[in-house]
Amino acid sequence: MEKTKKYLANALLELLKVKSFDKIKVTEICDKALIHKTTFYNHFEDKYELLNYLLLSMHSDIVQNTKYSGSLIDYYLSVAKYYIKFIKNNPKLFRSIISNDNTTGIILFEKLYIKDIQEKIKENNIDEVPSNYAAHFYVSAVLAIISEWFIGGMVEDEDTLLKYITILVKKEKAF
Repeated sequence: MEKTKKYLANALLELLKVKSFDKIKVTEICDKALIHKTTFYNHFEDKYELLNYLLLSMHSDIVQNTKYSGSLIDYYLSVAKYYIKFIKNNPKLFRSIISNDNTTGIILFEKLYIKDIQEKIKENNIDEVPSNYAAHFYVSAVLAIISEWFIGGMVEDEDTLLKYITILVKKEKAF
């Protein structure tokens, strides 16, 4: 069962490298995964649920590979660095996600990151600003910076972009 979901997610990932999400049909995903359309609907309600599964899997891998040693800002920047590297290595995929007219992909991406950061803020008993506001503020800001960097042609290298994010994050008090 989990194998089928992974096949479908990989098929969507491959299609996203050449086509925007809003142009991809469930039939194409099934053809690419060599899975019958009925089987697709046994696992996912629609392609949006599959996209959510794909992004959740990617985010889970990033979080598992990022060490959290008690410093929230270091963790936050480490996760941001993974996202920047992923985007740089998968520009067609990211373009497909951000070019979607209803920005479904970027919203799902943002929600995953917000949930993770909000949990870490709560664990650290940071109460100057409610955790939901702080998490939304920082995640939205970083995703906006990364999107602007991407749209601008990724002129700066990853370390320079991360340096800018670090400067902006360290000026605030929520962390």
